[in-house]
Order: sequence, then structure tokens, then C-alpha cells
Amino acid sequence: MSAAGPGMEFSIRPATVGDADAIARVHGQSWDESYRGLLPDEIIDRQMAPTGFLASWRARLESFDPSDPTVGHTFLARVAEAELPETGGLIGFVVAGTSRDEGNGCLGEIRALYLLQAFQRHGIGKALWNAGVEDLASRGLLPGHVVTLVENPTVKFYERMGAVEFVRTTCRHSWAQHLEEVSLRFDRPCP
Repeated sequence: MSAAGPGMEFSIRPATVGDADAIARVHGQSWDESYRGLLPDEIIDRQMAPTGFLASWRARLESFDPSDPTVGHTFLARVAEAELPETGGLIGFVVAGTSRDEGNGCLGEIRALYLLQAFQRHGIGKALWNAGVEDLASRGLLPGHVVTLVENPTVKFYERMGAVEFVRTTCRHSWAQHLEEVSLRFDRPCP
């Protein structure tokens, strides 16, 4: 998939093990851009350390087997790339898989969607979203949901993509139980 933003070409492709470092970099920078001031600094700093996002992304991508017949244990990741030397190419990613919340009526979940702030509002986030939702649809995992903090400005983005709030709860992570998270349900890609 390839598209042009204002003066910008980008493409979306499946993630590979070789993308672990770049995905971890985008994940950490996105957390810093989005959550600094919302989450405790020590949590953000810990995730950005070499033992944080980088270690977890290497482990995830090394253990991922797209031929695994147990769909419940697999996820698919897509990355967005732009021909920009300062980013090393990778500027965002989406992860789609089975829902981690049993009993909510959703089969699939957009588990992560991160895009560097400098590349937002060019259609890249929407393209990543649709790639994730299409992955879920191809595996029979719709309806789906996405979970984020209520205070996260991306709630508005998910709503523009057609997702609708259906439940709010205390954040599932022990280090953020002072915050509320929201689940938004969707059943198709955004037109």
C-alpha cells in the first residue's frame, strides 16, 4: 500500500524481525510525545530504556510465526515507512490480534497504533488503522476494539475512524490505576 501526503510518499508493509529496533524507537518516541505529563516520567523512561520496548519488540517479532494455526496466539504488525533519512524510514506501526478482554463481545483488537507526531494528519494514521482492521477482518476477528487512556487525545482519532466508546474502566496497569481507560468498538475499516 502506498499513498501520498502533502509532499510525502509512504508505504505500509508487514513488520519483520529486522524492524524491532526501529519499532522500539517509534514506540518510545511516541510514548514520550503522547504520554509525558500524563504518565509518571519513570514509567516512560523505563520503557524507552534498552530493556524496555526494544527487548519486548525483539522477543515479539522473533517468536511470531505467521503460519501458526492457533490464531488466538498470533498477532500481525504492519509498519509505515517514508523515504526520509532523519527517521531511518520507519515512522509508525499498528498491531492487530485477538482481543485480550474476554467477554466484551469483540473478537479482535487493535493492540497498538503509534505514529510519530511529525507525520500525523497526512492520512498515514488512517492507512495504518485500516491495515490493522483489514488484518482482523481477514482472520474473522471482527467486531474489534481498541483500548486507550480516556485522557489520550487519540480517542478523537479512533472516533473519526468509526470506533464507538462502549466501556470505561480503571487502567489495567498497576502503575496507572489512577487513570481511566476506554474501549472503543469497530466493525469495519474507515472509508
